[in-house]
Amino acid sequence: MAFSSIPLDLVLGLGVAVLLFVYLLAALLRPELF
Repeated sequence: MAFSSIPLDLVLGLGVAVLLFVYLLAALLRPELF
């Protein structure tokens, strides 16, 4: 795998950060959904 050299905790941290960013962006753009 090409991702074997990347630490798993770094991948998880980036994934959580991206999910939080998308969630906050959606809440700002579409507040009627929340």
